Amino acid sequence: MVEVLDAGESVLFSQGFARLCGLDKSDTTLSAFGWAIHPQDRATFIEDLAAIRRKQLPPNRVVRIGHPSATARFISLQFEDGSTGPAGGGIIGIARDVTAEEVRVRAQSQRDERLSALLNMLKIDCIWYADANGQFFEHFATSHLTGIIPTFDPLSDAMVHPNDREIVLPAIAEAMAAGTPISAHLRIMGNDRKFRRYHKTGTPIRDDNGKITEWWGLIVEDTDETQRNTSTTKASAADVIEMTTGAITRASAALLNWTHSDLAMRSGLSETTVTRFCATDGVLVGRFRRSGVEAVIKAFSDQGMRYFLTSAGTLSFSFIPNDRPNDLN
Repeated sequence: MVEVLDAGESVLFSQGFARLCGLDKSDTTLSAFGWAIHPQDRATFIEDLAAIRRKQLPPNRVVRIGHPSATARFISLQFEDGSTGPAGGGIIGIARDVTAEEVRVRAQSQRDERLSALLNMLKIDCIWYADANGQFFEHFATSHLTGIIPTFDPLSDAMVHPNDREIVLPAIAEAMAAGTPISAHLRIMGNDRKFRRYHKTGTPIRDDNGKITEWWGLIVEDTDETQRNTSTTKASAADVIEMTTGAITRASAALLNWTHSDLAMRSGLSETTVTRFCATDGVLVGRFRRSGVEAVIKAFSDQGMRYFLTSAGTLSFSFIPNDRPNDLN
């Protein structure tokens, strides 16, 4: 603690304060404390000193003490009315060592600034992470998504355009449950209250045994330029037939809100065959007739399902309804 006895230079330093700031108890002046402050923070303290001399309380601050060539320590300074002090007036200052806390906060701030600069440079609006079960999320957002996408929660219904939320959000959840790559086009409300089209992608990270350990992905504004530079390429018909799995079939049907009966009717297959398709863990070709797999894919494609190959060589899909309006309202 430091107690300013009057509006001048006379002060009392507690022993703890003197040790904290490396002060000589024989030199009990505010100027002595001022010289203990790091040069980059000293000008601010001089302003506070002027306020004290005017018998005004300076604002609470965090300042550094120590020589610029040495490791600085961060000190929290809080000032209070010292009317109960020995002189019946003056100002009491309470100093607290907050080095560990301040270093952690500043390191986080620097990381956020660097990540934001990197996202802006690469024209990425958001990087997202999720745990293996898709329960815990973390978003690093910039641009129009700053302050809108929750840091530790998934996208909420209120953020997504009403025409997209009932289709896209369940599809994303289904893809994560199935462990298939995510590729979804949707409209998200930005921090200016306007909806913009975005492309959300994601891929599961697996361990040596093939078990999913976490998810990483991107959310990028869906402009012509980003579509040209996307990391996915359109899959050929042969690739889709060869790589379609039971999980992709289940996710695609869920995306369209189809039952097994709906898919059977639209593909011309029996409901029993469709049920077996959806219950299969691996790829369908080799276990079922190629013509049957092709009929299922055609049924999905006719409704707006699109298939892509990721940079890792896996099959992903997205859904843009054929009758989707072009406006963003």
